[in-house]
Amino acid sequence: MSVNQEPTWEAVRLEISKVKAQVQFTDRAFGLGIWASKEDWEKWAHDLELMRYHGDLSYFALELLDAKQRILFCFRINFGKQDRGGSLVDSGAGIELPMLDRGLVRTHRLIVHQNGKTHLYRHLLALRWSDAETLARTNGGSYESEHARKITGGRQSGKFFVGDEARRLLMVTQSGHLDYVFAKAIGRPEVPNVFIHRKWVQSGVALHPGARLSAFLIATPRGVQARGVQAA
Repeated sequence: MSVNQEPTWEAVRLEISKVKAQVQFTDRAFGLGIWASKEDWEKWAHDLELMRYHGDLSYFALELLDAKQRILFCFRINFGKQDRGGSLVDSGAGIELPMLDRGLVRTHRLIVHQNGKTHLYRHLLALRWSDAETLARTNGGSYESEHARKITGGRQSGKFFVGDEARRLLMVTQSGHLDYVFAKAIGRPEVPNVFIHRKWVQSGVALHPGARLSAFLIATPRGVQARGVQAA
């Protein structure tokens, strides 16, 4: 849909289906069972479509919580005006799943942030919605989801928050050209090759062979990549 046009149901349904496609990566990886049946998803989809159609869906978020009910992972999908700024790349080739210890995850929750227009469609909702408690986050970092922008032509943007518990130490082993290097995960022999692009590296951090770094590792079809790269 364009910025100046009313949304169509067809466009809205397509957008919401892409929300499900993105969330399912995390769902399967952590065995969450977010939508236990097709009927469960259809109720969620119905309500999300109503919110989006009426301009009342600001963002949708999946949060993973630790034993202290703190947020140690959050994937947030933002809805708004179409954003085509910059090239729409997808470094993860469709998967941007942080390598987070599953043993830290105790439960999950889905959060929807609205714009105060529920009165327009409340009588049509399939689910009973309630206010969500504000929970604390663990210490951590964030990075953008290129995949969310790529598959929606910039109509959605996404952001990951990952707790510092998921950070790993790396050592640069091989320089590429000006834009990337390769590293190994220290103490993780099963991760011998990590791709690091400079766009994910904190300004001023050296990437010469032997340099020690700290980063979030993500699994992709192209192999393990790094995000939120800092000096160790």
